[in-house]
Amino acid sequence: MTKNIINIGLPSKGRLKHDTINIFKKKKLNIYSERGERDLFGHIKKIPNVKIIYLHARECIEQLSLGNIDIGFSGLDLLKESEINIQKNISVVKKFNYG
Repeated sequence: MTKNIINIGLPSKGRLKHDTINIFKKKKLNIYSERGERDLFGHIKKIPNVKIIYLHARECIEQLSLGNIDIGFSGLDLLKESEINIQKNISVVKKFNYG
Protein backbone atom coordinates (compact mmCIF):
# COMPACT_ATOMS: atom_id res chain seq x y z
CA MET A 1 0.00 0.00 0.00
CA THR A 2 1.40 3.43 -0.92
CA LYS A 3 0.92 6.56 1.10
CA ASN A 4 -0.62 9.56 -0.57
CA ILE A 5 1.43 12.66 0.12
CA ILE A 6 -0.40 15.87 0.99
CA ASN A 7 1.57 18.88 -0.23
CA ILE A 8 0.98 22.07 1.77
CA GLY A 9 2.28 25.39 0.47
CA LEU A 10 3.29 27.92 3.10
CA PRO A 11 4.62 31.45 2.64
CA SER A 12 8.40 31.39 2.73
CA LYS A 13 9.04 34.61 4.62
CA GLY A 14 7.68 37.47 6.63
CA ARG A 15 4.66 37.86 8.83
CA LEU A 16 2.52 35.55 6.68
CA LYS A 17 5.01 32.73 7.28
CA HIS A 18 5.21 33.26 11.03
CA ASP A 19 1.45 33.68 11.49
CA THR A 20 0.76 30.55 9.42
CA ILE A 21 3.29 28.47 11.36
CA ASN A 22 1.62 29.66 14.58
CA ILE A 23 -1.68 28.18 13.35
CA PHE A 24 0.02 24.79 13.13
CA LYS A 25 1.72 25.24 16.53
CA LYS A 26 -1.58 26.02 18.23
CA LYS A 27 -2.83 22.63 16.98
CA LYS A 28 0.38 21.01 18.29
CA LEU A 29 1.58 20.32 14.74
CA ASN A 30 5.16 21.53 14.78
CA ILE A 31 6.81 21.99 11.41
CA TYR A 32 10.42 20.85 11.10
CA SER A 33 12.92 21.68 8.38
CA GLU A 34 16.18 19.80 7.93
CA ARG A 35 18.27 22.89 7.13
CA GLY A 36 16.56 25.41 9.36
CA GLU A 37 14.86 28.72 8.63
CA ARG A 38 15.88 29.02 4.96
CA ASP A 39 14.94 25.49 3.90
CA LEU A 40 12.42 25.10 1.08
CA PHE A 41 10.83 21.93 2.50
CA GLY A 42 9.54 20.79 5.84
CA HIS A 43 7.51 18.08 7.51
CA ILE A 44 5.29 17.42 10.50
CA LYS A 45 6.58 14.58 12.69
CA LYS A 46 3.12 13.45 13.77
CA ILE A 47 1.85 13.23 10.19
CA PRO A 48 4.40 11.48 7.95
CA ASN A 49 2.43 11.82 4.72
CA VAL A 50 2.45 15.66 4.82
CA LYS A 51 5.09 17.60 2.94
CA ILE A 52 5.53 21.32 3.61
CA ILE A 53 6.74 23.42 0.68
CA TYR A 54 7.79 27.02 1.31
CA LEU A 55 6.85 29.35 -1.55
CA HIS A 56 6.40 33.04 -2.20
CA ALA A 57 2.84 33.95 -1.14
CA ARG A 58 1.80 34.65 -4.76
CA GLU A 59 3.39 31.38 -5.88
CA CYS A 60 1.27 29.49 -3.30
CA ILE A 61 -1.80 30.66 -5.21
CA GLU A 62 -0.35 29.75 -8.61
CA GLN A 63 0.78 26.29 -7.52
CA LEU A 64 -2.58 25.64 -5.85
CA SER A 65 -4.34 26.61 -9.07
CA LEU A 66 -2.13 24.24 -11.06
CA GLY A 67 -2.77 21.37 -8.66
CA ASN A 68 0.88 21.10 -7.61
CA ILE A 69 -0.03 21.63 -3.95
CA ASP A 70 -3.14 20.38 -2.17
CA ILE A 71 -3.46 23.12 0.45
CA GLY A 72 -2.05 26.62 0.29
CA PHE A 73 -1.82 29.57 2.63
CA SER A 74 -1.60 33.07 1.17
CA GLY A 75 -3.25 36.46 1.27
CA LEU A 76 -6.83 36.85 0.09
CA ASP A 77 -5.75 40.10 -1.59
CA LEU A 78 -3.24 38.18 -3.71
CA LEU A 79 -5.94 35.75 -4.77
CA LYS A 80 -8.25 38.60 -5.78
CA GLU A 81 -5.42 40.20 -7.79
CA SER A 82 -4.76 36.95 -9.67
CA GLU A 83 -6.03 36.19 -13.15
CA ILE A 84 -9.65 35.06 -13.28
CA ASN A 85 -8.73 31.55 -14.51
CA ILE A 86 -6.54 31.11 -11.41
CA GLN A 87 -9.33 32.35 -9.13
CA LYS A 88 -11.78 29.86 -10.64
CA ASN A 89 -9.49 26.93 -9.77
CA ILE A 90 -9.23 27.80 -6.07
CA SER A 91 -11.75 27.33 -3.29
CA VAL A 92 -11.28 29.40 -0.14
CA VAL A 93 -12.04 27.06 2.71
CA LYS A 94 -11.15 29.23 5.69
CA LYS A 95 -10.18 32.84 6.22
CA PHE A 96 -7.79 33.66 9.06
CA ASN A 97 -7.50 37.05 10.73
CA TYR A 98 -3.98 37.95 9.70
CA GLY A 99 -2.00 39.00 6.66
